Amino acid sequence: MASATIDRYQAKDYKSELKPIWCPACGDFGVVQAVYRALAAIGRPPHEIAFVSGIGCSSRIPGYTTAYGFNSVHGRALPIAQGIKLARPSCSCSWPAATATASRSAAATWRTPSGATSTSPTS
Repeated sequence: MASATIDRYQAKDYKSELKPIWCPACGDFGVVQAVYRALAAIGRPPHEIAFVSGIGCSSRIPGYTTAYGFNSVHGRALPIAQGIKLARPSCSCSWPAATATASRSAAATWRTPSGATSTSPTS
């Protein structure tokens, strides 16, 4: 009987090349590390995960992962995550709650796991 090869993901597999720019001693550093560990424990590949955020410091988390990322305008993360789930039922969606406000562009952008950006999750 041949054994199946199972991909094992580690926390580093979900960490993007971007360096976090939060204030020193910010709790979001611990949050993003916990997110990496949780994703590794879940074991889903990055292309099956989407992070949707609004504004605020914690909303930078999608950029610090290798999963799909979508930065929306304030108060729109949940409806956008629902739309992604409807369009791609197999995709696991998450949205970090804003912990502080920050200046953001009004235009939403979609970031693919490869790091390319577009205005559409289907491109």
